[in-house]
Amino acid sequence: MCAREGVATGDVLRHDPARRATSDAAWLRAARLRQRAIALVNQGLDLPQSELARALGLTPAAVSLAMGAVEDARHDDPQLDRDMDELERLLRGEA
Repeated sequence: MCAREGVATGDVLRHDPARRATSDAAWLRAARLRQRAIALVNQGLDLPQSELARALGLTPAAVSLAMGAVEDARHDDPQLDRDMDELERLLRGEA
């Protein structure tokens, strides 16, 4: 997802999610990419949200919110929906 967005993975990792720097465009982009990564792992690897939350050190509610944000974005952006579908298939080894 980072490559498709033209963002280096290190740039995402540098932005601490706990900062909640919602007025910082780079932080918001990193947050969006983290949400998409959560959704990809959940859907592409069929990893339950509770296990994903535990593995990431997040609450189940945080994972659920990330999933909801991505689903909303997919409904609003057909290209994002296609990209997510393709990446999910790649994770499942279908493409």
